[in-house]
Amino acid sequence: MTYAAFPDIRTGYLVGAGAEWAISRNVAVFAEYNYLNFGTRTYNVTDTTGTVNTTYSARTSANLAKLGINYHF
Repeated sequence: MTYAAFPDIRTGYLVGAGAEWAISRNVAVFAEYNYLNFGTRTYNVTDTTGTVNTTYSARTSANLAKLGINYHF
């Protein structure tokens, strides 16, 4: 089986929010959320023999959540 490569540059947008709270003079905790969306792209794929032509639609998005601790020197 042969796999196709789809080299392209995707553009999109990111929306996010976050907060940080000081626990002490040097330590803080944070929470952050980001949503990334790069849209939908349709690809036409033909097998190596040229007999089968298939269309694929790929939607690219991600939800990212971060929790962490910061130490301030």
